[in-house]
Amino acid sequence: MDLRAYKDEDARAIVDAHAELYGQEHGYDESFREFVDERVRGIAERKDSHEGIWVLESGGRHLGSICINKADEASAQLGLFLIHPDARGGGYGRELIRTALEFCRDHGYARIILWTNRDLFRARALYASFGFALKETRVAVHSGRELAEELWELEL
Repeated sequence: MDLRAYKDEDARAIVDAHAELYGQEHGYDESFREFVDERVRGIAERKDSHEGIWVLESGGRHLGSICINKADEASAQLGLFLIHPDARGGGYGRELIRTALEFCRDHGYARIILWTNRDLFRARALYASFGFALKETRVAVHSGRELAEELWELEL
């Protein structure tokens, strides 16, 4: 398994993986594909040294991703966190999160925020294990579903 920095040719695989897995596992509609595509393109186009995307792959097959983008001067936002079912349970999610946290510390961020959904139980447990704390919950309609969105935060 290799964990590496994003390359432009990774965009389609990241978008497709999110759209397919969230569609199959959580019933998200195609608008989620557009959301992920905008997020990937935004980070890639800004080329901001305080932002990044990392890809987990094996034999050229994309098995996961994570990103950090600048929320404000002091805060980073973690997102695009995904581990393909074939790679779950092997500690790769922890490795992706550790990589993102190290990047944030190296770039002087004071905190990391992330938005997730209440029904993403495994991801929420993983965030909590790294010290993220739930700060806010709200109900919203996204990707064709009513979701209980949660804002989590980690002070660095």
